[in-house]
Amino acid sequence: VGNIDMPKTENDFTTIAFSLHHKTGALLEVLQIFQKYSINIIAIDSRPGRIEQDDYTLFVNFKGNILDETISKLYKEIEEITPYIRLVGSFERF
Repeated sequence: VGNIDMPKTENDFTTIAFSLHHKTGALLEVLQIFQKYSINIIAIDSRPGRIEQDDYTLFVNFKGNILDETISKLYKEIEEITPYIRLVGSFERF
């Protein structure tokens, strides 16, 4: 992960990391945003958070590039409903 902007390709995927509010259906809300924009999720992984014992950070890999208008909208909508979100990056998939 670096600060270099890579050119957009047709084979890109993006990784974001976010945490959820501790409420029923919080993950479903995020997944419904992916469904709304017809974004194909490649992988979901979770790691223990650093703040609270029951806090987890979710990492989601999906098809598309953050420079795509649809992906940018998706990111902004997830940002509105999660306490923490970070763009890990967009990468060309080989």
